[in-house]
Amino acid sequence: MPHQVVTTPPGARTRGLPVSRPGSPSVVELLDRVSMVMDRLVPIPGTRLRAGVNTLLLLLPVAGDALATLVSLGILLIGLSSRRVPRIVAARMVLNSLLDASLGWIPVLGTLFDLFFKADTRNVRLLQEYAGRGETPAPSTGGHWLFVLGVLALFALVLALLALGVVALALWILRGTP
Repeated sequence: MPHQVVTTPPGARTRGLPVSRPGSPSVVELLDRVSMVMDRLVPIPGTRLRAGVNTLLLLLPVAGDALATLVSLGILLIGLSSRRVPRIVAARMVLNSLLDASLGWIPVLGTLFDLFFKADTRNVRLLQEYAGRGETPAPSTGGHWLFVLGVLALFALVLALLALGVVALALWILRGTP
């Protein structure tokens, strides 16, 4: 019995995303290209590091941060809407983008963090690792659980320290200064 190929008409869409035609790149390949431009476009001479448009955008106060965050959000939304991954992997991808976006707003430190962390590339690699595996068993998610729980614990610690600081400041103000 011959193998039957099901094709879609040109321009057909699936869940809001274009259907890839034979020879055209898949959604994950396109996201990988975007992450390459954003995170690893050019090598930094004398180092093993690479920088992309994201690093340059973060040098522009506010507007650059917002634009880089929007591109990261787009990669995240398109990737998660077009591919199924375990929930914990999706949570890790969201945390990667949140860390990148929130720390990116800190002058100098955010740019350095972005140069090393590369959230867009990490998210695309997670999509490549977990999506479209067919019958092949997915890799372990234990490390992702540790990452997510660790970030949440760090976030809780920062909130607790902020609350403690607010209470200490309020007590200092109420007691008056000597």
